[in-house]
Amino acid sequence: ARARYRRLTIRIRIDGQELIRRTPIVFVGNNRYEMEGLRAGKRDALDAGELCLYIPQPRGRWDLIWFSMLALLGRAYNRDDFDAFYTDAFRIESSLEHLHVSLDGEVTKLAPPLAYRIRKGALRVAVPEPVPAPAPAAT
Repeated sequence: ARARYRRLTIRIRIDGQELIRRTPIVFVGNNRYEMEGLRAGKRDALDAGELCLYIPQPRGRWDLIWFSMLALLGRAYNRDDFDAFYTDAFRIESSLEHLHVSLDGEVTKLAPPLAYRIRKGALRVAVPEPVPAPAPAAT
């Protein structure tokens, strides 16, 4: 089956602004993700306390493929058809009854509006204490 290329119209409310965008995909992440070159998908920090919102606005399937190639070459930013926001909260609205949302790789349907906010320091992680190195053998 051939995948359909479909752009949806969304309204983003962020930092006192209201923006309207047509896009096939919206990426929301915890902290800033690298979007270019060999570091694409990497983060320098996990505890910076901000959300990132990336919105490409390609005009068609080939434009989206071209954008992906530019990202690999390190030239995706500073384009008129790509938005990057870093904030602590935003809201995505749509006239659609539901949106397909990937949550940790699992796709589910959620009814808009989708409200996102960061809760800095809310996740507590327990790690074991390091195991001491064995003492050198006596000779």
